[in-house]
Amino acid sequence: MVASFWYSRFNKVGEILKSFYEHVSRSSGHIADYLVFLSLAEQAQSYPWAYIDYGFRVPVYRTLQWLYFTIKPDLDGFIKWIKRSRKRGWALGRYLVSEIYRQLSKEYVFLWSEVMGVAHGDEDTLSKLSKIIKEVLGMEKEPIELERMAFEDLAGLKNELKACYVLIDRRKPFLPFSIMQAPIVPSHVRPGLSSGDIYLFEENLVVDIKGGWIDSKTKQPTYYYNSKYNLSMELKRIADLHYLYGIRKAIGVVADEEKHIHLAIYVPWRLSREEGSLLHLKSIKPPLLVYMNKSTDKGIEPHKAEIKGGELTVSIDAYLLDNELKIDEKTVSLKIIGEEELEAEYSEARVSGRKLQMIFGRRGGVDKVFEVNNVMLAVLNVKLEDLNETLSYPILLYKT
Repeated sequence: MVASFWYSRFNKVGEILKSFYEHVSRSSGHIADYLVFLSLAEQAQSYPWAYIDYGFRVPVYRTLQWLYFTIKPDLDGFIKWIKRSRKRGWALGRYLVSEIYRQLSKEYVFLWSEVMGVAHGDEDTLSKLSKIIKEVLGMEKEPIELERMAFEDLAGLKNELKACYVLIDRRKPFLPFSIMQAPIVPSHVRPGLSSGDIYLFEENLVVDIKGGWIDSKTKQPTYYYNSKYNLSMELKRIADLHYLYGIRKAIGVVADEEKHIHLAIYVPWRLSREEGSLLHLKSIKPPLLVYMNKSTDKGIEPHKAEIKGGELTVSIDAYLLDNELKIDEKTVSLKIIGEEELEAEYSEARVSGRKLQMIFGRRGGVDKVFEVNNVMLAVLNVKLEDLNETLSYPILLYKT
């Protein structure tokens, strides 16, 4: 089913382009001529990278912009009600709604980073992809031999998405450049170091993302692929103003630990070994999913709640990513955000494989918690005992 979906989507894209450009070809003479010239130029660019980029990278970042829920609750109306009902309610409501979308984005990029990880350093997987491209495009030579960097770029997408995960989690404003390289192509167009994966607004930096590991001495992410490609050499390379055209360039290194993802940002005006990174961020890997696991062919469903006889019952569906996570009344709690903050008591957890359903209940004080369009916000707190930390998941509840 999954493979058929992607096949159908890109077939439909082809049908749309075919029909539209057939229409344009029948327009006034000079426009039709222009389209012929452009199409021939595109036809000559039948290289593997084009198919890898448009097929794998673009859908991820484009979808990231449009993630939403199957219902469209009047969250603005809910926020206005919160504002009337509580002190500083508008700020709280806006904050919780933004937190929901932040959580949704974090889960989305994390899962794609895991899926893209199948190609990370796996020669068998990359070789299989190369054979598929060769067969579909009717190429004589192995595509991976012609464009090795394109295939390594696919593997590198894992690290890029992990960097996005950390930046979203740590609330760092950034812009992914992967699918929009044009804004940083210099006016004197010359291939080289002016491109990058991510732009950091606060630091005003264009960052190339690399995969690495934690240095045993500095305790910061680093990498050393070979004598030509390593952190020190590439920092020297991006220090060459002849290539940068005034662009502030940095190297971002992503490194996995068992429970954390690290992202360090290095710049050429700091000695990496002596002064360390300009920025070192660390995020806990998500122990469970509360949104992406509720994806359907119509969108992402909210969690459900029910009120009967003055009793509130909340059902939160999750997907366990960390098998060591314990689910009981000591590790999970739920807070309902209404006219007042109401604590819902943990009742039970139903586990089936990695699928998890947590049930919470509350008696009394629940009559008005769904005042606006059957929508309510809540916060699920999950205590990570092994890390001595507590994660908070913003929850969108919909009255059934």
